[in-house]
Amino acid sequence: MEEILDKILSEIQNTNVRLGNLETIHEDLAAEQGNIKKRLETLDKGQQNFTFGQDELKTQMEHLKKGQNELAIDMTEIKKGQKELTNDMTEVKTDQKKLTNDMAEVKSTQRDLTNDMTEVKSRQKDLSGRLERLETGQSEIKDLIKHTTTLMTESFTYIRRDLKTLAFNVNSDVDLLFKEVADVKRKVNKLE
Repeated sequence: MEEILDKILSEIQNTNVRLGNLETIHEDLAAEQGNIKKRLETLDKGQQNFTFGQDELKTQMEHLKKGQNELAIDMTEIKKGQKELTNDMTEVKTDQKKLTNDMAEVKSTQRDLTNDMTEVKSRQKDLSGRLERLETGQSEIKDLIKHTTTLMTESFTYIRRDLKTLAFNVNSDVDLLFKEVADVKRKVNKLE
């Protein structure tokens, strides 16, 4: 009887160890979920910064368009000035030099704009790559959670089965003990 009780206590201790292991696994999963939330917050901040950069680029594009419109107006005024000031060639040459400088500046601005657009495209590709890695990581985490859940379910099933077997064995031993005691009482009664 003591052996059975010792065995029951041993099984209970093993069950407690298993439950402790399950709690540790659960805490690890909770920590991983916290890490995922932090990563998602970082991604959200990056997306906000990207949106802010796009807004700045739109503003710069509007300023560029406004500058180009102003340049077009200046060009019209220069043409009118050339017609009006055909007699004053010195002034026309000065205006032509200004026009050449303005055109160089426009070309330089267009080159800068092209470089900025290339950089935006590069950042968009980088962001796409990051999003793909994030989706891959999320998929891996989901698989880990599924696997852990399956292992926990199997562990609980084994624990329940072991406890059921142990309870059955204890009940069988108790029934056998009662039968033996009853037999001994009968024999004692017969002897009396």
